[in-house]
Amino acid sequence: MLYYLGKGTEFKKEECKEYKTLKNVLAAAKDEVLTVWDENGVVVGGLTDNEDGEDD
Repeated sequence: MLYYLGKGTEFKKEECKEYKTLKNVLAAAKDEVLTVWDENGVVVGGLTDNEDGEDD
């Protein structure tokens, strides 16, 4: 399966960087506010919803 790294919440394959492994794409997303999708457009990881001042 291929994985894609990009910005935002909408999967735009042509604007994303492609990765062959989940491990590599998550490592690349670690230091940025990015989203990881699988080849079907399903979000599988990212930091877009972390540390944004959520109330618990």
